[in-house]
Amino acid sequence: MLNDMIAAISTPIGKGGVALIRVSGNGCHTAVEKIFFPISKKRLTDYSPRFAVYGEIRDARSLIDTAIVTRFSSPHSFTGEDMVEISCHGGYVVSSMVLEAVLSLGIRMAEAGEFTRRAFINDKLSLTEAEAIGDVLSAVSREGVRLSSSQASGVLSARMKEITDKLTSLISSIYAYIDYPDEDLEDVDDETLGITLDGLIGECETLLSTYRAGNAITHGIPTVIVGKPNVGKSSLFNSLIREDRAIVTDIPGTTRDMLEYTADVKGVTLRLTDTAGLRESTEDAIEEMGMNIARARLFSPETSLVLALFDLSRELDGDDERLIEALEGVTDKTVIPVYTKCDLETRLDVDAVEGALGKGVTVSSRDGQGLEALEERIFSAFIGEELPQPESPMLTGVRQRSVVERGLDGLRQAKAELETGFKDMTGMTLESALASLLEVDARGVGEHIVDEIFSKFCVGK
Repeated sequence: MLNDMIAAISTPIGKGGVALIRVSGNGCHTAVEKIFFPISKKRLTDYSPRFAVYGEIRDARSLIDTAIVTRFSSPHSFTGEDMVEISCHGGYVVSSMVLEAVLSLGIRMAEAGEFTRRAFINDKLSLTEAEAIGDVLSAVSREGVRLSSSQASGVLSARMKEITDKLTSLISSIYAYIDYPDEDLEDVDDETLGITLDGLIGECETLLSTYRAGNAITHGIPTVIVGKPNVGKSSLFNSLIREDRAIVTDIPGTTRDMLEYTADVKGVTLRLTDTAGLRESTEDAIEEMGMNIARARLFSPETSLVLALFDLSRELDGDDERLIEALEGVTDKTVIPVYTKCDLETRLDVDAVEGALGKGVTVSSRDGQGLEALEERIFSAFIGEELPQPESPMLTGVRQRSVVERGLDGLRQAKAELETGFKDMTGMTLESALASLLEVDARGVGEHIVDEIFSKFCVGK
């Protein structure tokens, strides 16, 4: 509902210098005047919009707090509606009391992400910009903040508009050529249309190629460390996070549950999981539960990177072979073999491992040897040679990637139809591709998708 007023605390609840309470909706200016009394004895609405006014917040019983209140007039506000922002003291009780006073005016509590959703509905933000704001709030690294802030400024939205404007013009040219074949229309011959289509296909392919890095920078790389017991998983885990978080002993099966932590790799965050050692069987029921959890995380669709550990000082055994067999057919994850204990005599058949899983990296958690090479390998696999410029348009979410993929598929199909002479069919296929690409910024996207996006926001944003 956009015809009602909403309110929420937009700062973290608890002890703090200042708490910010947002109110949005037509009528909120005069409503807040019932509880806010400027020290100047004027009314809040006597002041110009965006003027910070000092005064007192009172409920029906007494003074609650002093505050600075700023009002914003539609459409010149974050939500595009009339808004009020109340800056009061940041204690949990006092900020809650101020919010209760606001809600007593017939204003309801905002839902998660409702302020940003209203900004989207009122055309203050595109959907990609709204998604980027959510990414800023949940960013797991400094580079993630930089990239998300850039996308929130409209970089991706502007790029998509360029592509869809070109595609719209192309569709118009095709239909004009079909409807008026005897007219001397310029730039609509098959060769020109084909060149234009190739250009659009290339632009979409380039945009799609940014997803792997964009998602990794924004959301981090979900990473699982796997291997048989006592192969050095916990030691590698501790080395990567540069803390002693996991227990390291010579006793197999020490790790029973998953340990999760983050590690920084050249500005990109690894969301690391250390798992229980995988072996064929155990009589320990708790260890068996740990292994089941490890297998589930290993093959989870959310896992992007698998660090498969093998002990250089031991020959391949059945546990190693079963792990190789399980990972050999994996195509939706990056698998990097990691050879541990390189300070000991080598007995492992490295060629057998790399023949199945690809080239590995040798490390020693004891002296740090090979850790930098492993980090370089991970960075190269997900990012490339260097971090992209923050102002570059990039796809950062699965939704964005999927709609661009559908649009690209349509463009490729249209190119094939054009080459076989089915120009009528080409136009319809391009219209379908355009509809998909417009969904990147939610022009035509389903309501359930919009609901899903804003449900992930915090209350007050």
